[in-house]
Amino acid sequence: MTPLGMSLRILVLLAILGEAFPLSVQVEQATILGTVTDSSGDVVPGASVSVLNSGAGERRATRSDDRGNYQAPALNIGAYEVIVEQPGFRKQTVSGITLVVNQMARIDVKLEIGQVTQERTVKADAQLVQTDDATVSQLINSQEIRELPIPANRNMFRLALMGGGMSRGPASSVTTSGFGPGFGIAA
Repeated sequence: MTPLGMSLRILVLLAILGEAFPLSVQVEQATILGTVTDSSGDVVPGASVSVLNSGAGERRATRSDDRGNYQAPALNIGAYEVIVEQPGFRKQTVSGITLVVNQMARIDVKLEIGQVTQERTVKADAQLVQTDDATVSQLINSQEIRELPIPANRNMFRLALMGGGMSRGPASSVTTSGFGPGFGIAA
């Protein structure tokens, strides 16, 4: 076999492997998790938890574990509500939850003793703070991008400076990580 033929085969093999194992994957899903407790703060194991995508009508059902924890992973981004039911308690609905890319939204639910036919609805208006890991992230929406004064060179990587923990460093910075010279992560 000639060196050119061998090189061609290696190139084809690398191309096939590159398709099979992408180097970077953008996760366009999110997770809702939380703990179900009663009014005294004790955990409620075995509670029925339904996560409903308000826009698409998709429903994901799960149960709280023996520690009262539940998790609904791999949810599409969008508007959601969480419905929790357990015999002997009022049905609890938390609505107004908006998930963004790669978010882990903690929605803890406190059940109140009551008839199964009684229902309590809570609107989740507050900004969700991710407390389950130390990830620092920020979503810059299209309106914010349109309103930003971007310099004439149109370097969109400058948007990274808006994120928490990002700083402008010297042009010779070795912590560029694909953002171009002079961008680094503040420690």
